[in-house]
Amino acid sequence: MHRTWRGVGWAIHTVRLDPQAMCSVFTGLATYDDFLSLDPDISEILLLTAAREVPLLDALPQPDRPATSVKHIWDEQNIGPDRIIASTAINSATAATGLQTDGLAALLSVGMLLELEPPTSGTMGVTELVQITSIPGPNSLLVARGVNGAANINSLAAGGTLFVIATAELEGDDTDGDVSRARTQRSNFTQIFKKPLKLSGTRQAVITRPNVGSEMDHQKAFRTIELLKELEKAVIRSVAINTIGDDASRRTMDGLRAVLTQINSQIASNSFTADPMLYVNNLMQAAWNAGARDIDILLTGAQWGRDISGTNTSKLLVGQQDESIQRYAENITTDFGTVRKIVSPWMPPQALMGLSTRRIFVTPMTSRNFHEEALAKGGDYDKAQIIGEYTLEYHHPEQMFQARQP
Repeated sequence: MHRTWRGVGWAIHTVRLDPQAMCSVFTGLATYDDFLSLDPDISEILLLTAAREVPLLDALPQPDRPATSVKHIWDEQNIGPDRIIASTAINSATAATGLQTDGLAALLSVGMLLELEPPTSGTMGVTELVQITSIPGPNSLLVARGVNGAANINSLAAGGTLFVIATAELEGDDTDGDVSRARTQRSNFTQIFKKPLKLSGTRQAVITRPNVGSEMDHQKAFRTIELLKELEKAVIRSVAINTIGDDASRRTMDGLRAVLTQINSQIASNSFTADPMLYVNNLMQAAWNAGARDIDILLTGAQWGRDISGTNTSKLLVGQQDESIQRYAENITTDFGTVRKIVSPWMPPQALMGLSTRRIFVTPMTSRNFHEEALAKGGDYDKAQIIGEYTLEYHHPEQMFQARQP
């Protein structure tokens, strides 16, 4: 007989970290890049402009390593599931029942307790506990019904959820089998970002008003800002085409909008405006149900960013000595975590994303972080280029979300 124990209510006290205090600054480098390029590095320009021009890049951590191939590959490790989905309906029969699951049965073990989660139909609205008696295959379970009492036998529609409680083992039982989850391999392609510069000798000799010093250096700074903005726009909106690329086809990478596909909602704009925090809380709960405990950035477009701040209009406390009124919400606390709102000019006005900065990296190709390269002089002019090659590395995208107007 399998022995179980009754749960006792308990709590863990957590310390909330200020998302702003954890912000990094974007230099375009990987922490362990090899720095072998002899071309002038422009990371200081990026450092000075990132916070103002590209707030998302500025909020993300430096990757721990550069990409070493045009197809950047990484592995994800998953722990055992907390919930599984019944792919076929479960009726209210009291005998042992076979369940069809979503491919996670092999990660469970005989004796484990599962609970049919609401909405279920059963006696007195009490949910049913079942115990696994056999695992015929990766999509199939056999369970003993109603182990918490025959009066609690429920039914569950196809697509319903079974909550995985815990293993329950026999005394002195042997150990066999393996419930570890195979690693998931993900990949993205690198994209080359470049701005050319070509200035005549005369143009460089002319002193402008105001005097900017070296015209070449002046133009490099502006082209660098343009590249920064294009990189952040690609991180948000790009899609992979001509994935390998060559001298006749341009290689691009997938951005966040292309990879956040599992929690992907369409919300009527007037509905969002009427109660923005309702939808933010719903999306945070969806990510939380999927296993996320670390969503810390809410990246919004202009209109939905304003709508979120607009929820504060009836809660302004202004003294007579105050000279300004703040109608702005930056740090938003929901039932499922605290997020820092970033309003991005590169997001559609009526859209948002919930992101974890622990799981998103803008990764440079080895020795291909943004830098300046002087090109061969061919006449009465100087040529150069600002160039870099980057990709987006993302982990567990099913635990982040996006929403937009239909």
